[in-house]
Amino acid sequence: MSTPEPAVLEALRGGGGGAAAWPGPRTAKIYVASVYNDFREERRQILELVGPELQATYDDRYIEIEFVDMHYGTDGGDECNPALLRYHLNELRCCHRTSKAGYFLCLIGGDPSSYHPVLPFTIPADIFEQLVPGDSPHAALVKEHYRLDGDGSYHLEGDEKW
Repeated sequence: MSTPEPAVLEALRGGGGGAAAWPGPRTAKIYVASVYNDFREERRQILELVGPELQATYDDRYIEIEFVDMHYGTDGGDECNPALLRYHLNELRCCHRTSKAGYFLCLIGGDPSSYHPVLPFTIPADIFEQLVPGDSPHAALVKEHYRLDGDGSYHLEGDEKW
């Protein structure tokens, strides 16, 4: 076996070395979004049937099709976790950054009782005061879990544990 060219070794190590940048993969990521309990069978079929068939269509063009389903392989128990929304948004940014074409497939429907709202980590003080006026029992409950910080925003208590 011959010794690799120094420019190839440098590129593999991540160095520029004056060599031209290697072309990135031709990837199209499709982010699938839905509530965990809704469309479970449809999401499974997208990943197991539609994905491979679509990939076979684009194989001769050297385009990789990747479906990203954030609920795949999970038990759905973390849907009320406010950090999950942050994680989903980061994954969407990653899809946009690494994909030649970014697509967002949103499955809407099902049982409205399965929807659990996610609380934001921070709320600007002026908006918080508009949303939570007065001293009602509901306002007291919300104010119990948000604290005004020195930056002029209310922060959800326990953000560090997520």
